[in-house]
Amino acid sequence: QIEYYPLNKLNKKMILFSGSLGIDNGPDLAIKALPIILKAAPGAELHFTGGNIPEHENRLKKLVKKMKLEKHVAFHGFIQNVDEFFRLTRGAYIGLAPYVVMKKSVRWYADSVKIRAYLAAGLPVITTRVPPLGKEVAEAGAALMVEDNPKAVAGGIIKLLRDKKLYQNTRRAAIKYIKNNTWENVFSKALQQMKML
Repeated sequence: QIEYYPLNKLNKKMILFSGSLGIDNGPDLAIKALPIILKAAPGAELHFTGGNIPEHENRLKKLVKKMKLEKHVAFHGFIQNVDEFFRLTRGAYIGLAPYVVMKKSVRWYADSVKIRAYLAAGLPVITTRVPPLGKEVAEAGAALMVEDNPKAVAGGIIKLLRDKKLYQNTRRAAIKYIKNNTWENVFSKALQQMKML
């Protein structure tokens, strides 16, 4: 479902983290990066969607409270309605996929659905070197790849918030990438490669 809003319809303060809230996905990093982001962009908002494991969300809510960030963080929970999920995603300005470098994490090999969802909504992505798709998307100019620490995550976000030209170029690359990488295209390419073996 590739559909995106024009720039003037985006919430330029909204940074979105979608999906599982386990530590290896990096939601804690996003929260810890927020105070640095707020110094550069005082109105910034961090939104979480997904995460159907209560203890994960509770852990993050405690961290938000400890850091006194309640006014800047929203938890939307798991959104069952796909249209509603994409409506929220399309309205965001930046998509976060700050996977943590952990030796035994399955994220090194797994496809990142959240990155695909961000791209389908036209969002530039902040990611790390962990997911294979993240590397591919960064090489295509549709994402900024950063280290897995709060300062680096904040730095990538601030770059996109401050540099309009960089933002627009990254957004254009995101839209171009996902149009050429639908599931149909991915499977078609894989089948072609298998035939050549």
